[in-house]
Amino acid sequence: MNITHRIAAAAVTVAAAAALSGCATEVVGEAVPAPPTTEAPVGPLPAAPDAPREFDEIGAQAFVDTVREEGIPFGSEADLLALGRIACPHLVGHPPSIVDAIATFENAGYATDDAGFMAGAATVMCSWEQGGDI
Repeated sequence: MNITHRIAAAAVTVAAAAALSGCATEVVGEAVPAPPTTEAPVGPLPAAPDAPREFDEIGAQAFVDTVREEGIPFGSEADLLALGRIACPHLVGHPPSIVDAIATFENAGYATDDAGFMAGAATVMCSWEQGGDI
């Protein structure tokens, strides 16, 4: 199963979980980003307010699997899961660019000096919007 099929399967699973839980399946308008924080998050980041934990964890795992398959280096498993939890609520309405994806991570309180890792993670996040290979 290639990466396109795996991402598509993960997106379908997440969309089904969202539909079953009553989550919105469309994004309307522009999201207003939260102001950036100066402190690193402690522990796992919370799911989006309308996303059940199952939605969050399925998406986070799909994100982790995709980053690993693409060979994008990452600092630690905890870093990767944290970014997956941030990316997951955007599976339906992704930011339009890698710059916006990185801003999404930073606005959620995740910061790192590893620009290559952030860009790679943002590339994975944005590729889900396109529904294709990275």
